[in-house]
Amino acid sequence: MPVPFEEIKQGEVSKALSQFSLVEREAKEAELRARFEQLNEKLEQVIAGDKTDLISATKALRVSIDASIKEAQTVARMINRGNGGREVALSITKLQEAKMWAGQALGEYGHKLPEEYRDEAH
Repeated sequence: MPVPFEEIKQGEVSKALSQFSLVEREAKEAELRARFEQLNEKLEQVIAGDKTDLISATKALRVSIDASIKEAQTVARMINRGNGGREVALSITKLQEAKMWAGQALGEYGHKLPEEYRDEAH
């Protein structure tokens, strides 16, 4: 079930964004809001049963999560272990977990990982 952006904004994201100037914070918030809305739209399509392009949607979700990870890493570098650093580090970990679980979902759909990325162990 999609979650309203305002609900998330009230949590840890607000603490991390407080490190930026007002202009930077508004720009970051707008970018995060747009990305969040895209993810919610994809989720609603899947919930509605539109599974015709499920693998492509999941791959796009992983790309979007990866972009969020890079953004969070930028925020972490800007904070440099200051106030909110722990929360940002946790957000990076959770985003990495989300990307991993989306990869697991691809496996459940029958999508095979390219040979060059597979583990050596069998």
